[in-house]
Amino acid sequence: MVRRIRGTLLLNTSSIFNIPETNSASKTCNKRMLSIKADIEELKEKTDASIISIKHDLSDLKEEMVSLKEEMVSCFDDIKEIIAALKSEFAVSKIDEPKDRVNGGPGTWSAWGACSTTCGDGEQTRTRACDNPAPAHGGSQCNSSDLTDTRSCNDAECPVTVGKLKSIPIVAKRQLQSRDIYDLAVTSSGHIVVTGRSNTTIYASDYSLIKDIGQTFIRVTVTSDDQLVFTDGSSTIYFYTADGNHIRNINTGSSYHLRGITTLSTGQLVVCDDYTDNVYIVEQDTGNATPLSAPGTFSGPGYVTTNSKGVVIVSDFYGHSIKGLDQDGNILFSSHTGISRHNYSSAWCAVVHSNVLCNVYKHRADV
Repeated sequence: MVRRIRGTLLLNTSSIFNIPETNSASKTCNKRMLSIKADIEELKEKTDASIISIKHDLSDLKEEMVSLKEEMVSCFDDIKEIIAALKSEFAVSKIDEPKDRVNGGPGTWSAWGACSTTCGDGEQTRTRACDNPAPAHGGSQCNSSDLTDTRSCNDAECPVTVGKLKSIPIVAKRQLQSRDIYDLAVTSSGHIVVTGRSNTTIYASDYSLIKDIGQTFIRVTVTSDDQLVFTDGSSTIYFYTADGNHIRNINTGSSYHLRGITTLSTGQLVVCDDYTDNVYIVEQDTGNATPLSAPGTFSGPGYVTTNSKGVVIVSDFYGHSIKGLDQDGNILFSSHTGISRHNYSSAWCAVVHSNVLCNVYKHRADV
């Protein structure tokens, strides 16, 4: 009898091999059947062992499949990360592709900053950024000079504080020349230059004589580089060193009778001509003279000076006045002096702290 239990082949050998032993042939057959029974039992054991082994193998295979699945999941995650990294790298590479250069341009000006001074010559600054457009992809920056702008401010004169006047003014009096003194100038080293009817002389600050130039000049001025510049009533202008050594002469024209002389911040000279009754601006290197004042502005210009604003201040001998002109020749002010021709006197003017100081020049040799 044969039957299956849960996939296992079972042989009921007891019923198959339950044969009575009757004769020798039967005995031989019975032995053969017992041998077969033993083989079947052995086969059964081997089959059971194989089935158990197969079960173990299947269990191991199942575990390996689970492990392989986990590894595949992990591998898929790694592949996803690699794909994401490749996508990112591709995107960056795409962004970094060469593009057209963009040169920077100046933007909008800021508001003006505060003035650098509360009075006098001040300066204001405003700025702007290089953002219209901003430079990109290797484009050039803006020129720095295009990003800053300045202008003057607070050009009103600062008030001058004057100390209390002493009850008895201290006056230092020195006899510098035996005859009339026409003009005075002081160099940067403190030397005093004197012109007059006698020879032109240079003195130290203690009034000791440094040099007698040996020439008679009428007016004198000192340039920014400390050269002495003289007039003598002719059309010639004379240049000397601060120590009184002659440098050169320039001629402005045969008809001029030059007297008053001063310098501008530009290096140009301003001279008074009492032949044409005019004031001229003269180029130092060429001697070219350009009229500053309009005809009829003066009737006997004598002394001239300038203030920190470049205003040209002229004493008008026969006009009995002091007049101020800008460098375009426009009259800015005119003040009557009360000086008359019959007194043989004229106005001598200077500028101190941007204030015009004038005095009456008379035939005296004292300072």
